[in-house]
Amino acid sequence: MFKIIETSTDNHNIALKITDTIIQNKLAACVQIIGNVNSTYIWENEVSTEKEFIIKIKTKDEHISEIKSIIIETTNYELPEIISYSFNIENREYEKWFNENTNP
Repeated sequence: MFKIIETSTDNHNIALKITDTIIQNKLAACVQIIGNVNSTYIWENEVSTEKEFIIKIKTKDEHISEIKSIIIETTNYELPEIISYSFNIENREYEKWFNENTNP
């Protein structure tokens, strides 16, 4: 039922745009931008290291497709990372708030 979707970008303005679009449309109750992350990866057979922003989106299953579309349309990356994993909410008051602030 509850999912975290993560993506990344090297551009803070793009991270803000993705976040704002998702929150304005109530597709997630909370989005966190985690900055100053060192990412090391292989791209075109070369090892690269970049400073990035991780965007952590807390949502519901039914919003994954729309959030994925927003990321693809907004990102500056040719091949954006879009991963998701399930989580449980262990605080009933937080769960109530979460549900109130995410489209049904």
